[in-house]
Amino acid sequence: YFGGLVGILDSYSLLCVFGLNEANRNCEVVWQYGPLCENGWTDPDSFQPLADRRQTVLIATEGSSDARILAHALKLLRPDILDFFRFIDLTEGHPFAGVGNLVKFAQGLVAIDVQNKLLLVLDNDAEGVDGYQKISALRLPANMGVMVLPDLEAFRSFPARGPEGVVASDINGRAAAIECYLDLDFSGKPPAAVTWTNYKKDVDRYQGSLDFKTTYVEDFLRQTPATIAEGRYDVSKMKAVLDAVFEACQPLAL
Repeated sequence: YFGGLVGILDSYSLLCVFGLNEANRNCEVVWQYGPLCENGWTDPDSFQPLADRRQTVLIATEGSSDARILAHALKLLRPDILDFFRFIDLTEGHPFAGVGNLVKFAQGLVAIDVQNKLLLVLDNDAEGVDGYQKISALRLPANMGVMVLPDLEAFRSFPARGPEGVVASDINGRAAAIECYLDLDFSGKPPAAVTWTNYKKDVDRYQGSLDFKTTYVEDFLRQTPATIAEGRYDVSKMKAVLDAVFEACQPLAL
């Protein structure tokens, strides 16, 4: 009777409803395809591994480094849902590097009414905030979303180098590019700091950049599931990034 009552929803919609209920967040989802095949109710070939294209979200970032970091973070921290996310092919270089080009890319997609599920991910710095405001003003369709990397308490008092020397500053929305969310406790380098670069008039704030950011990226890309499990690398800030990405993707999935 219950099955007939809720038969208006397919199994994936039901899973979505159950999953959005906070009381079910720690429940396991077990795919019981074995008994279905063993009892002759269906053929094993009808089960296709991984998510199909309609179920995936395409992630677009400001640069190729951002995409590599997010893809590696998913592989290390959430391999169970890695197949639900795709990244633009960067083997030949980033096709629209920079915030300005990403805004133009979004404008083009809105104009042609693209049907892919797409999430635009911007850094939590002055340029990213500026791009977020411009893209949000486009009235994105339901299958497109835009987000800025999350504000973190760790960034409210962060060493920042400017005309007055190195001063503890709030870099949320000003200089927190994705590299800042990596483990910045790196031996052989001075304490992590950002350097103020230019003033962004549209958002009335200065833009900053993390010093030695390439070093931090290379170190992160060398990490393996084993080093993460051993606690040799701090992924707490990167987990916050993935949580924000997952939250931004929920409306797209619905």
